[in-house]
Amino acid sequence: MHLILYILSGMNIRNTTLVDIEEICELQSSCFESGDTWSRYTYLKYIDNSLVIEIDNKIVSVLIQGYITPSGYKKIFEPVNDYGQKFLDDKRNKQSTFGIALIFTDSNFRKRGLAEMLINKHFEVNKNKTLCLNTRPNNINSISLYKKVGYNHIANIKNYYDYPPGDSVFMIKETI
Repeated sequence: MHLILYILSGMNIRNTTLVDIEEICELQSSCFESGDTWSRYTYLKYIDNSLVIEIDNKIVSVLIQGYITPSGYKKIFEPVNDYGQKFLDDKRNKQSTFGIALIFTDSNFRKRGLAEMLINKHFEVNKNKTLCLNTRPNNINSISLYKKVGYNHIANIKNYYDYPPGDSVFMIKETI
């Protein structure tokens, strides 16, 4: 119980800045397989519009938000329900939709609700939007969290990930 109170009292949710790139890259490297990480250059496209949680001035959780195009070259959008079919019929699968491009938390701080806090902050700053995300089908814990906070699995996207190669689960959330 003391640990949770300590974390909450020293915690800060804020927007990312250029100064954060190095620390974010190091944290991501510790959270993902080597081929499944982003370059510093890629972060530059998203850095002005993303969120972090700091505990005692150390970044422990990151939510990168930006525009995502669900399908395109080699990516095949396969609806799993009526909403997904409507998304496809309206050709929204070819358009960029704002959402979570990447989210990760230091392994020492997982299972404490930090990712959920970042997602709720993401909803708060993106009211009245359709938000999306992709995740790997074997990322069961993340899929459970996304469903818990209101995302709906509307499609699978074949060939979404380059390295390691794989498909994605595409999810949508309508914010109010």
